[in-house]
Amino acid sequence: MGLYEFKEQDAHEFARQQGIKTNQKGDELTFDVCPYCHGGDSKDHNTFSINLRSGAFNCMRATCM
Repeated sequence: MGLYEFKEQDAHEFARQQGIKTNQKGDELTFDVCPYCHGGDSKDHNTFSINLRSGAFNCMRATCM
């Protein structure tokens, strides 16, 4: 069994499956809302992104995950 290799299309497919709108800026795919915390109680937007080269992801909200 081989190791998983991240592909840019994986991030786009994840967003599609979650039903979340995205915006691509350079190597970052920014989500309208975080698929984990959904923006919290204040419904923050554009706090979650996935790096399209490495697959690393991050939500900028301190209370997320």
